[in-house]
Amino acid sequence: MGDFISGFTGIFAIFCSVALPIGLIFFAVARNFLLQKHRLEMAMTERRLLIEQGVTDLPPLRLTDLSRGRRSPYRALAWGVVLLALALGMGLGTYLYPDSGPRGMEGAPLILGFLGLALLAIHFLVRYYEKQDRPLEQAENQDAKPQA
Repeated sequence: MGDFISGFTGIFAIFCSVALPIGLIFFAVARNFLLQKHRLEMAMTERRLLIEQGVTDLPPLRLTDLSRGRRSPYRALAWGVVLLALALGMGLGTYLYPDSGPRGMEGAPLILGFLGLALLAIHFLVRYYEKQDRPLEQAENQDAKPQA
C-alpha cells in the first residue's frame, strides 16, 4: 500500500509541475483568442448596422484598438504595489528566519522590489507626461474652480 501512495504522489507531482501550467497557458491563449474574435464580430456588426442606416463616412476600422480591450490605467500601479509588498514580505521573512529556505535566494526580494519600483515609476511618469500633452485650454478649464 505504501508503494502505491508514493507512486501516486510522484505522478501527481509531475502532473502539477508540468501538465497543469501547460493547461493553464493553453486556456489563457484560447480565452484571449475567443475574446478578440468576439470583439471583431461586435465591431463588424456595429459597422454593418451603421451602413444599413445610411452612414457612409465611417472611419477605418483599426484592429489594434479591438485587440487591447479595456485596460485600467492603474494596472502598473497595482502590480507595482503588489510586487513591493511581496518583496517586503520576503525580505522580512529572510531577515527574521535566515536559516530557513534555500540558499542563494537572498536576492529575490531585491529583484521583486526593484521591479515594483520600476512599475511605480512607469505609472507616475506616464501620468505626468499625459498631463503635459493635453491642450492648454483643456488644462485651464479643468484647473479653474467653479465660483459658487
